[in-house]
Amino acid sequence: MPTVSMTVNGKAVTGEVEGRTLLVHFLREKLHLTGTHVGCDTAQCGACTVHLGGKAIKSCNMLALQAEGAQITTIEGLAQNGTLHPMQEAFRDNHGLQCGFCTPGMVMAAVSLVKGKTNLSDEEMLYNLISFYGAGIEPQQNLIANTLLLMITDDRFGGGMLGGSLSTRDALDEVLFKDPPMANFSISYPRQPILIDNAWLPAHQPVVISLSACNNDPVIAGGDRTGNRSHLAWSAGPHACPARSVAYLVVQDAIDQLLDALPEMRLAIEPSEITWRPGPFHRAMAALPVTFPASPPLNLV
Repeated sequence: MPTVSMTVNGKAVTGEVEGRTLLVHFLREKLHLTGTHVGCDTAQCGACTVHLGGKAIKSCNMLALQAEGAQITTIEGLAQNGTLHPMQEAFRDNHGLQCGFCTPGMVMAAVSLVKGKTNLSDEEMLYNLISFYGAGIEPQQNLIANTLLLMITDDRFGGGMLGGSLSTRDALDEVLFKDPPMANFSISYPRQPILIDNAWLPAHQPVVISLSACNNDPVIAGGDRTGNRSHLAWSAGPHACPARSVAYLVVQDAIDQLLDALPEMRLAIEPSEITWRPGPFHRAMAALPVTFPASPPLNLV
């Protein structure tokens, strides 16, 4: 079995690897540097970002043997003598952590962006940093809004929010079946022509996989889905969303707190008048106009 040597976080390391071992797996499994996360497994999400020679790279997209002799920095190597890196402090102080799973990759990418000789203006730099944060918050806020719309317009969930028989979790799963916030997100590139249901998918051409269509295929859809958690809104298998349980918790708690504060919330327009934002990937409203009577402040302490 071949060996690979590199410098990781200032320390020389050597280890045996198979030829197919990815750098991310070498870091996590051989060196036990588990701050580098495996997310999408398709080199899209960036949760596995590390620095190679000072530049941000996705360690799931590189073989360990390709890093022979390289200088690698992981999220564990940013802090010095117990003091956080300024970028880590900025994420902490400005609540940029979200669920936390992708945060190491975001921090590493942000450090590289700031240090790189990109000649970006302040406005361009801010745009890129917001993109890191927005990539994770967009689906979450759309799921909150879509679920809230269902709960304030469907009598099964209470109508007046006080007498409903179904729970917020039931509403969440129904939305994830019918209106998932990322309706068409997964893109694949066939390595060779593939025949699926009498249709040829050409090689090297993007194929958009619709999570929403999978959930609502009339061949398999039907019946009461109450309590059914079998939707594919989180994807499935090794490429499934790694923050599923945390996202459930954040979204459900946000909705419950909002409805505790404003239990008599009503939709201000007819459901058919809601404007949905255009786009091939998301299922998102432009706005959710509501009305509610004056309510006392909610004491969260």
